[in-house]
Amino acid sequence: MTDMQTLFNELPIPYITIIISTSLIILKGVNLLFTSNVEKIYFSMEKNIFIRFSHITILSILLVFPLSPILRPLFELPDIINWEVFAGFLIACFPFSFFITYIIYHLLLPDYLGNFAYFIKHETYGKLYIIKSINRKEILLYSHPRLTEGRGTSENDFSIILLKDDVKKMVIYREKYNVALKSLKKLFTPIMFFKNR
Repeated sequence: MTDMQTLFNELPIPYITIIISTSLIILKGVNLLFTSNVEKIYFSMEKNIFIRFSHITILSILLVFPLSPILRPLFELPDIINWEVFAGFLIACFPFSFFITYIIYHLLLPDYLGNFAYFIKHETYGKLYIIKSINRKEILLYSHPRLTEGRGTSENDFSIILLKDDVKKMVIYREKYNVALKSLKKLFTPIMFFKNR
């Protein structure tokens, strides 16, 4: 117990803030992390972003340990390392780990909806993809799997807002939507353009 008190007395305020906020994020996010993908389509965009942030934070904490030997030369550590110094070093490595995890996570899953697209078959409008929850009662649907897609014509690209209760009563279909592959193609297209010049 005295070791922890000494650690908190010697840690600067930003590290204490990082520890407390990370703990709160983990505790609050654990319940959301175990929700199914179908449930997530009814969440608000803020809640889905929070789930992604929780994933990144947890992965960053796990990545601190393998990254610590690589980041060791960036820090001046005493010859004899005790528990307090080691804990402070790991906490100092966390921002680097978070940054690396964020980049990798964003490349693999750039879309908060993940690698699936969910849709319903509407009587009037046909196949409509569930995009996001607007508020507690309404949900946004679009004619394509993502809002960034479309053909540029009002006949083919349209949005509709329906009541969540009405959508929940319909059959919800799921199809594979490889967003990571599309993200990597976008990343490598400019590279290939300059390589071919």
